[in-house]
Amino acid sequence: YSQDDKMCHLWFHTAFVERNFLVFDKSVVDKAVKDKHCRTFDSNFKIEVYLHRIDDTEFSVEALEDDGETRSDTETDDDEHAGNDDE
Repeated sequence: YSQDDKMCHLWFHTAFVERNFLVFDKSVVDKAVKDKHCRTFDSNFKIEVYLHRIDDTEFSVEALEDDGETRSDTETDDDEHAGNDDE
């Protein structure tokens, strides 16, 4: 897609989620906040994000392998060198 395809964007850190939902008003959503005359985004525009916690059975090595992803696909260089005192 091109830059013109994206209406807006936002970021949030999951460590700060206290409940199972987040609400972002227009004043904190990138691109939407710049629409002062409400040409694209209504003055009451907001984004609601609903979250749910997954348990270990939903996110397991077996589930990742079923999706075609394995641990070696997601390993970082730090994982490979952890505990190696030769370097």
